[in-house]
Amino acid sequence: MDGSFRSGASPGPTQVPGSEYPPTGKDVSIYGIDLARVVDGRIVEIRHVEELLQLQMQLAG
Repeated sequence: MDGSFRSGASPGPTQVPGSEYPPTGKDVSIYGIDLARVVDGRIVEIRHVEELLQLQMQLAG
């Protein structure tokens, strides 16, 4: 499994499940991972998961 680390500014508004944050202009970073299910050598499903709590804490703080 491989993860990725992304960073950038929050030009906003930023929407996450259950919340919306106004533009902050803050630099934020977030960790995410892509999971792929392979059947017979072919990718049949991809899921992307990010640490949204980490993002929310940066935007609210």
